[in-house]
Amino acid sequence: MAEALAAPSITNVQEYDLVLNPKDDLQQPGLIDGAPIVELVSGDVTFRQDPATPLIVTVVSTSTTGNYEFNVNADPNLDPEVTGSLVLNVQGTVTAAEVSGLGATFGEARTRTA
Repeated sequence: MAEALAAPSITNVQEYDLVLNPKDDLQQPGLIDGAPIVELVSGDVTFRQDPATPLIVTVVSTSTTGNYEFNVNADPNLDPEVTGSLVLNVQGTVTAAEVSGLGATFGEARTRTA
């Protein structure tokens, strides 16, 4: 059975880090076998994972808005001969970015009319 996690709502110009914190049955920090695997279930976001920090998954919005869902799969068994599976299911929403500034430029000065 998968753990469920609601992601923060982001706009289509944002990204966030999902920081994984594996714990044992006593809620102490635990180890997993290898890097977690991220799989998009639905929607339109992308992911970045740095091999140097495999427990940090950067979730990147695209220009598309709407709901998304992805799973993070990890092997809790450190024995290379045995494969287990922990699944974290993440669901979130991408909304349209709002205007954050008005901005302006000046036209060239000219002689006024009447």
